[in-house]
Amino acid sequence: MTKQIKRDLKFKMKETVFSDLNFNKIASDRDFKEDSVREVIISPILKKLGYAQENIVRSRTLQHPFLKVGSKKRAVNLIPDYVLKVGNNCAWVLDAKAPDQKVINSDNVEQVYSYAAHREISSTYFALCNGLEFSVFRTSFSTDGKPVLYFKLENIDENWEKLITLLSPASFQTGKRFYYEPRETTGLYENQFDYVNRLLLEEIPVKKRAAKRHFGVHGYFTKQSWNIVAEYIKNYSKPGDLVLDPFGGSGVTAVEALMNGRKAINIDLNPMAIFLVKSLLMTTIVRQSDLAQAFEEVKDEYVKKEPKTKEEIEKALKKYPGPKKLALPKGSDVDTVDKLFSDIQMVRLALLKSIIKKQKNENIKSSLLLMFSGLVTRVNLTYHASSYVKTENGGNVAAFQYYRYRIAPVPKDVNFIKTFELRYKKVSEAKKEMEYFINDKTISNVQILKGTAADLSFWDNESEFRYGYS
Repeated sequence: MTKQIKRDLKFKMKETVFSDLNFNKIASDRDFKEDSVREVIISPILKKLGYAQENIVRSRTLQHPFLKVGSKKRAVNLIPDYVLKVGNNCAWVLDAKAPDQKVINSDNVEQVYSYAAHREISSTYFALCNGLEFSVFRTSFSTDGKPVLYFKLENIDENWEKLITLLSPASFQTGKRFYYEPRETTGLYENQFDYVNRLLLEEIPVKKRAAKRHFGVHGYFTKQSWNIVAEYIKNYSKPGDLVLDPFGGSGVTAVEALMNGRKAINIDLNPMAIFLVKSLLMTTIVRQSDLAQAFEEVKDEYVKKEPKTKEEIEKALKKYPGPKKLALPKGSDVDTVDKLFSDIQMVRLALLKSIIKKQKNENIKSSLLLMFSGLVTRVNLTYHASSYVKTENGGNVAAFQYYRYRIAPVPKDVNFIKTFELRYKKVSEAKKEMEYFINDKTISNVQILKGTAADLSFWDNESEFRYGYS
């Protein structure tokens, strides 16, 4: 790394590269499109990395061999936005995307890979930038779909040294190819963070449905907007800090802390809340292919065994354990939990749960039970049609809307298997969104406890607690 680059690291890169740019406003600005990403975001980054104009080739046309449509062969042109050269070699390729486009887990990655792998380029790395996020992939290992570096541009400070190590001209040697692993940041800013005098944030637009890791996985009471929670975590702490939420609920704070490089303690009295948070995080350390296979096995077995006739339903009611007859709060339309379900609903749910519980891998079982729990919120007598959700299985569960157990005048009968498939899709999407930041290497940075905010005795003052699940 050059001396100039090391001097640059002493400054806040977000301030020196982007000045007072507000990334929250970019996300909601419909006029901030791909051309703005090139001009406002990418150009300053390339300049700060050390690339002069003669090192940057813009919109180079590459001739794809051909695309065959029927019996005809048609030429196809590939046009990467940027090819970055070191000496006479193509070091890496960069493509600009609009802010609403994904830079990981999408077809965009395969598109840019085709540029980097082209015989005229054959670059070591390729990258994507959508104005809000930046991802870097190693061309030779791109088939696993995992970036070697991915970060939100608002967090460029703590990722700048890694970006330089990977992509600065000094990281490449003319005529040779070397592969560099990103190093840990050196903590250059540790002594500059003032916890006491942090400024209050400006008003933050709510983007509640924009994160699949929170919206759609499972309903919960008073779930907070994830992006507001994330902004406050980033404003009042620095990467590596410990974030405590003694009223953890569905885990928005804990998840966003991990997504932004912090550690987390999540405490809640409600066992349902603890189950949701643990199960959601467990999906991130399960291989997608293993989860998909387990889901298909469970679904296939259920379809084969599903009771249909009156006699089969009565027999299944005796065979599979249903909900316990627990007393419900005053004000409920019925007095015990079992009366919230019809016989066919109880049988279907009991059969599916018994099949899921046969899974030997505990993390997969936990992930499938999360889908099952989301299914229960829709397969019950309180679930009713909604005036604003028009899809086939769309509706609302009374407990989340009216905050009491209200039997619907006309309960909505959802398609059981399709709803289970939708639960899998939602959990799978959440996993893809989280797994770069939350995985088997970082899961130890969170502790999830069933308990009360009045008792923090598990954590000794002035000392580290033992991370892990309890």
